[in-house]
Amino acid sequence: MLEIVFETDISGKITFFNHRAFLATGFTEEELQKEVIMLQFVVPQDRESKRKQKKALLEKERENHEYAF
Repeated sequence: MLEIVFETDISGKITFFNHRAFLATGFTEEELQKEVIMLQFVVPQDRESKRKQKKALLEKERENHEYAF
């Protein structure tokens, strides 16, 4: 798969990276076990809007979202 795929828990902590995500970020499995928050990878100017999208998602609004790394 050429796309970066990741999963987070409800707090935004990354719980899964696919192989491409590890290559793009340089993180290791061991580092991922620490508290790595998804928003730290989002460019600073997009973080607030992504926080709002996460809140909306948790409130059951369903949309597709793209993130710039």
